[in-house]
This record gives sequence, structure tokens and C-alpha cells, in this order.
Amino acid sequence: MKKAKHHIISYIILILIIIFIAVSSYFSPTIKAYFTPTHLRQLLLNLGFLGYFAFIGLILISVPTPLPSTPIILAGGYVYGPTIGITLALIAGAIGGSISFYLARYYGLPLINKIVDKHHIIHFNHVFKKRGESAALISFALPLFPNDVLTFLLGLTSISFLRFMLILTLGHIPRYAIVTILGNDLFSGISTRTILVLLLAVIFILISIFREKIKLLVFKELKKFEKSVKKTEKNLY
Repeated sequence: MKKAKHHIISYIILILIIIFIAVSSYFSPTIKAYFTPTHLRQLLLNLGFLGYFAFIGLILISVPTPLPSTPIILAGGYVYGPTIGITLALIAGAIGGSISFYLARYYGLPLINKIVDKHHIIHFNHVFKKRGESAALISFALPLFPNDVLTFLLGLTSISFLRFMLILTLGHIPRYAIVTILGNDLFSGISTRTILVLLLAVIFILISIFREKIKLLVFKELKKFEKSVKKTEKNLY
């Protein structure tokens, strides 16, 4: 997605928030007590179901704004534990994905061309044509495409909404599970499970960083497609 600046801004805002809390806590013990993870956790738990809606709302707000969603999902694991944390994150993902899906289905390619990088569109169309829905599931489970890109691109296909929701939900479970379990372990304590989950998290991060190269390894037909494109361009010039 055309969000390079968006992601940079999100991390800058996150760093500024952390600096603000750290500086404020240093000069004011009251503020320091208020911003402790334990206090914030209890505050959300005291809200009951309203806390669930607040958590889902924060994840949804992170989609169009520079607020990163991963720390929010991590906090969900810290506050609610893995089961509820994953469930709430999946609900938020389903709502946000549904909006993107129907926006793409209603406005079509003119909208997608404005917000999605062209090479994502070309790559996804090629692998989806070859592998169908399995390509979408693999791409959600492994971050081979940005998640928001996939929800838009699937809106352009003939896939039914129910099938889309099934693929979206199943594909999001691995990432949400890793993040929420890490959040829960920050509260309950580090264990052997934490080390294993951290290793999985590192693998996911590496896949995200090198997604273009790994994409060609997972989808071999895409590698052949890229070679044919380069060959055609070479012959033209």
C-alpha cells in the first residue's frame, strides 16, 4: 500500500508518546502511577464490556491514522489474555477488512490504483489467478502482502463475502496469536513459551522485511512471471 510515509509517521508518534509519558512520569509521581501497565490494565478491566468496545475501536482507528495497531493488540493480550485478546483483535480485523472489501467492490479499480502500489496489484492478480483462494489464505497467514492491501484486492475478485471473512479470520490467527501471547506473558511472566513465541515473531518480522524475495520463493509461478516481464522489457529496449 502507498503508506511508506504513513508507517514512518506512526513510529514517530509512538516514540513521541513514549517520551512524553517517560518525561511526565519523571517529574510527576502521580502521572507515573497512572501510566503504569498494571493501573491501565485494571482501568480497562473495570470498564467491562465497554473496555472491549474501546479496544476494538482503537484497532479500527489505527487503520486510517498513523497509530500502529501491533502495540494495541499486544496490550490486548496483556489486559485480557490470549483467548479474549485474539477474539477482540479478530473482530476488529473483520470489521476493518469488511469496510475495505466493500469499498473496493463498490468503487473498483480506480480507487485501488490510488491507494495500492501497482506491483502489489499485478503480483496478487497473477497468484490469485493461478492458486485462487489458497493464495489469499497463505498471504494473510504469512505477511507476503500487507494485510490492508489484501482486503482491498480481494474486493476486486469474485469471491463471496462469507468466503472472504473465513479466509481473513483464519489468516489473521497466527499473527494475532503471537502478539497477544507475548502481551499476556508480559503480565504473567516470561517462560519457555515466551522464547518460542519470540522466535516466531522474529520470523514474521523477517518475512515482512524481505517479503518481496520470499514471495518469489513461496509463489514460484510469480518468479517465472517476473522473469518473463524482465525478458519482454529487455527485448523492447
